[in-house]
Parts: sequence; C-alpha cells; structure tokens
Amino acid sequence: MLLMRPATLLSLILLAAVATVSALDISPYLAANESNASIDKEFFTLNHTVYYVVSINGDPSFLVKGDAFVTDQAEITGTLKSYYLLKYTLDPDDVSALRTAFLSYNDSRNNGEGRFPGKEEYICRKVLYLDKVPCTDVSNCNQTALYLCAYQNNVAPGMCNDYRPLISPVASFAKASFGTDAILADVFDKLDGMNSENAAAYVAQMKANVPTLRTYASNLESTLFRMPLPGTTCRDCMGICPFIDVDTNQLDTADTILASMSKKVSPFSSYSQTAGRIYNNTNRRVEDSANSQVRAYYTEALYNPLRVQASDVKNRTSAALALVDNSTVKMKLAQLTAMEGDIESQINSNNFTSINATLSDYNKSIRALNASIGPLMAVYNNVSDKYKSATVYLFLAEGRTLSPDDLSTLNVLRQQKIILDQQFKAGLTATQYNDLLANYTALVDKEQALAGKKGAEQALYMFTGMANKLVDALDTLLVQTRPLTYNERVQFSSYLPVGLSLLLFSSFSSMILFLFLIYYAISSKPMNKVLFVMLAMFLVALIGLVSIGIFLSLDKSLNRLDYGDFIDIAKYTKNAVIAVQLNGADDATLASMKACASSISDAFTADKVTPIVYTLRGEDCVGNGTAVKDCLDKNAKPMVMLNASVISSSTYSGLLTKQATVSGDHTYYDVCPLASALKGS
Repeated sequence: MLLMRPATLLSLILLAAVATVSALDISPYLAANESNASIDKEFFTLNHTVYYVVSINGDPSFLVKGDAFVTDQAEITGTLKSYYLLKYTLDPDDVSALRTAFLSYNDSRNNGEGRFPGKEEYICRKVLYLDKVPCTDVSNCNQTALYLCAYQNNVAPGMCNDYRPLISPVASFAKASFGTDAILADVFDKLDGMNSENAAAYVAQMKANVPTLRTYASNLESTLFRMPLPGTTCRDCMGICPFIDVDTNQLDTADTILASMSKKVSPFSSYSQTAGRIYNNTNRRVEDSANSQVRAYYTEALYNPLRVQASDVKNRTSAALALVDNSTVKMKLAQLTAMEGDIESQINSNNFTSINATLSDYNKSIRALNASIGPLMAVYNNVSDKYKSATVYLFLAEGRTLSPDDLSTLNVLRQQKIILDQQFKAGLTATQYNDLLANYTALVDKEQALAGKKGAEQALYMFTGMANKLVDALDTLLVQTRPLTYNERVQFSSYLPVGLSLLLFSSFSSMILFLFLIYYAISSKPMNKVLFVMLAMFLVALIGLVSIGIFLSLDKSLNRLDYGDFIDIAKYTKNAVIAVQLNGADDATLASMKACASSISDAFTADKVTPIVYTLRGEDCVGNGTAVKDCLDKNAKPMVMLNASVISSSTYSGLLTKQATVSGDHTYYDVCPLASALKGS
C-alpha cells in the first residue's frame, strides 16, 4: 500500500485551502457542530478591490480579498484599519457642539450673578490665597490655611482662633477648581487635535472625565467659603467668597454628545483586536479543515477498511475463544483492540507523525490474529467431528440384532459415550480437547467394530420367507375384509408372532396326531407302540422347532428389524414418510427435530427415495401446511417417526407398520445420526 507522508499531505491541503475559497464556499471550514451556523458577510471596497469579512455565528473569522483568504496578519490589520477609518469617521458638527458645551460650562464658572458680576470661582481663589500659596499637598495647604486664618483675624480679631479646621475645606476647593482647569485644558487639547484615528480613544477619555467634573462642580458649589445664594440662608457658610453656581446642564449636554460620538467612532478602536481575531480564526479553521481532510483520508481510505476486517476477525476470534480457552490468543485480541484506540486517538488529535507505522502494525496484527483462528477451531472441530461420529456409530450399533455379549459391550460403550459427552463442552483448553479426542477416537473404533458384526439372526433367515408369506397372506385377507388402523397395526404386530406360531404348531401337531391315529386304525401291521410314540414326539418336536423359528423370524420382521433392513424396505418401495412428533418437544428440541427431518429428507432424495414430511400432534398430521386426515391410518409407506426424549434410542419394525422410531433431545437431533448414516450408506 502506497502511503503519503502526513506532513506532505497536510502541506498540500493547506496550500490548496489558502489559494482559493472554492467559489466562496465556507462550509469546508465549519466545525462539526456548526452545521446550522449563521454566516454573515460584510462587503467593502478599498483601492478598487472588493473585500468582505466573514463572520461565523457573529465571530469574525475570515477576510476575503476577491476570491481568496487574506492570511498575512499585517495585511489583515492594515486593510481593516483603512476600512474602519472610512466607516467610523468623525462628524464635525459633533465636535463643534461638544466644544460649545464645554466652553459654556467653563464660562459658567466665573460669570457671576447679582452683586458680583464676573466674579465667582476665580475671585474665591484669591480670597483663599490660592493664587499665592497653591494648595497641592499637605504642607502648602497648611500654609494656605494659616494665611487665611491670619487675614480673618486682621479683619476681625478673634474671628479665627485655629487654622486647622480650614485645611480640608481649602484643599477640597483647590482640588475641584484646579482639577477642573486641568480636565478642561485636556478636553480642549483633544478637541483641537482630534482626528479619525484618535477619536475613539479621545471620546472615551473625555466621557470618563464628565463624572469627575460633576463631582468637582458639586464641591465648588458647596464650599465652606461661599456666600449663600440670593434668597437663601446658610449657617455653615463663611461668606468670604461669592456664591458659586456652575452650569452643570452643559455637562449633561456634553455627556449626551459624547455618548453619540462613542457609538460612531468607538468600533474603530477594536480594528486591531478584530484583525487579530480574524488572523487566528483563519489559521485555525484552515488548519482544522486541512486536518479534517487528512483525518478523512486516514479514516475512510486506510483505517476503516482495516477496521472492517478487524471486526470480522475479532468476532470470529471471540467465537473461537468461547469454544477453546487460549491465553495467547486472548492477549492478541486485547492488543488489537488497544491498537484501535491508539489509532483513533492519533487521528482525532491530528497526530499523524507515526500513523503510517501504527496502521502497518495494525494490519499485521489482524493477519496474525486471523491466522490463529484456524488452529484454535481445528482443536474444537476435531473433537466435535469425533463426537458426531461416535453418535452415528452408536446409532448404527443400536440398530443391529446383537448377541448377549455384544449387547453387554454396547451398554458399556453407551455409558462411556455419556461420560465423554458430559465432559465435552465449550471453553476447554487445547490439552483437554486433545484428551477428549483420543477417548472419542477409541470409542468410535469400538463402535465401528460392533456395528459391523453379524448378529445371531442369521440362523433365522431360513424361516423369514415362510413368515413373510404368512404375514402377506394375512395382510391381504385383512385388507379385503377391513383395513387396520395405525394403532391396530401396532397392536397386531406385537401379538401376531405368538398367535401365528401357536396356530401353526397346534395345527400341524393335530394333523400329525390325526394321521398317526388313522394309520394305526387301518394298518394291518402297525408299528411297535414305543417306536410309534417316539416318531410322533419327534415330528411334534420338529414342528415346534419350526414354529419357534417362525415366531422369532416374525417377531424380528414385524417388531425388531435392523437399521439396514428398514432402509432396504424404504429403498425397495422408493417412498418414505418422515413424521415429527410435536408432543413433549420444547422449542430447542423442536427446531433440531425439524432440521433433522429436513436432512433425512435430503438423504432419502439422494438415494432416489421420495420423502413426505409431516408434523404430528398426537395423531393429527400437517404436511406442507395442510392438515391430512387419518394420515397414519392411510400410510402404507416406510415411516421415520421422530420423538422428543431425554434418552436417545432407535427401533425398527416392518411388514405391518414399516417404521423407524427415533427418540432424543436437541443435541442428539443436532447430530441427526440417521441422516448421517443414510448419507454414508
């Protein structure tokens, strides 16, 4: 796989991003949570060039020149400054009105009224000796208070006994009077030097000084040294200064004008911050967009395909580990999962320096883990296959007519299999499975040997033809008179061998005795009586032996067929019925029985035997979704009856019923030994 170096890929994307805005499409530069963001564009023209500021959710994010982002910080700052100078210009009328308001306020400080025209705040300065000893600190304020106290004593001896109470009032007046001078001097300097660049800062400073001027005005008007206003009295007034009444309405006017000017020019002061905001946002969003494309490349083109493979391998590994316990494979699985977290962390944090190496290691780990699944499953599957073989060969052995010794051996093998089956479960180690495999292999060898043995029934084959002819004749007679129901056939099969054998024995025995009696009656030279009795007893014994042989043969043909005999009947008739008995079956067993019935049907079909599948509840049949009335009574085809049982077994009968009865639980039907045996036959 050819991988591009992350740094090279990111550089190419960044260059492409700053070169063009892709027809002004801002969407590639939006964050994932900004799908519904508001996009505003503020257009302006400078030097015949169209610019616009793009704001995302109110945050200035890009300066666009033509169709490209401006990324140079100095250019962004200069452009915004020029634009703001045009946008936030001074209004000369506002400056003139503001100057008038401040001049009027300043004139009101010394215009005087009533008895002291033209004499007000400045005359009070002289009265308080502030023109000679300015009160600017503690020492000279003390000196000013001493002068004032001495003057008062000269005018009226004893009028001022202590200068110290005068210090604070003198200092307050001096601060307010000279402070107002300083502020107004600064205001007029700013008004004289105001332009578009400094207007925002000057207006802000002047507006900040208005409250101070109000405070100073209040202190001047309430000074201890004032005379009361005309028509008023004042008990705490010394009356040595003219009354002071400044025009604070002019300050109100100035404040209103400054507020209006501030709205017009104050945004200019933020052009530098806005430019910095645009510069930072542009770099961040362009880089984020580029990183997003790199993330998409590594995620969608490289990581996701590997993750799909890994998911499949992890699922199959987990399934295998559920069957076979293996600490090494568990560790590999955990390492693979940890690598996914590391890869996703690197991609999400835009850390692409070692991502190629990590992805390569991830790919190798997937392959290594996948390679470990086969051997892991082989350990389990080998035992599972032997378990199925043991079930099938035990089934075949159970379907044979065996000698007493072989039946004893079969019971031993059956118990051994039960013990092994209890040990065979998911989650064992490979060592435990290998031990089970060895034990199952030995068991299968013994079962195979037993299933292939010839039984003691060979001696009875000479009577089978006679027995079958008797049953066929009887079956034909019954069909012509009254057909038997399914239950009647089952019951009749159990009694027929004994009945026919006894009937045959009694009939032939009576016939022989009758013939001997006739012989004795008509013979002129009858044989010796002893010899006669012995011959009669021999013939009766011979008939008894034949009857026993016919009984055993009938019983085998009717009720105890071998598996092979039943299958031969099915192949000979080329038809078979498969009946699934629902009674007593839980959901798991029922599902396994139906699957087994389907497998048996396929196996019959492969042997050119046409099968019909029924489901039974008692004796009520359903075939292909349709109820079949009296299906068992009308059935004359070989039938496989599947029953639910905790104990597995299989029996076979022929002639009247022609039936294989198989019982077992869901694990037994999962193996479905009858289907396996049919496929192997």
